[in-house]
Amino acid sequence: MIFKRFYSSTGKINRQETTNSSQTGLPTLYTLTSHDDQRRLSDFRRRQIYALNHLMRDLEQAQFHEFCKSQAANMNKQEQEKSSST
Repeated sequence: MIFKRFYSSTGKINRQETTNSSQTGLPTLYTLTSHDDQRRLSDFRRRQIYALNHLMRDLEQAQFHEFCKSQAANMNKQEQEKSSST
């Protein structure tokens, strides 16, 4: 397996190419050239994490409300069965 790397002037390492066609390319790697670049990347990742946390919290809340509704429906059904059997 032979790897080829191509470097650009922006500090980006492009996706590696392999001679093995069945293997997928490896992820693109970035090198940071300045403190400002590191700060921008850190801020970007933080915003992504906050956005993902917000989406997951909303999804979890929606699933919890659906669970509560199904449990309430089950409780009502069990109470009706008990009252009709007595």
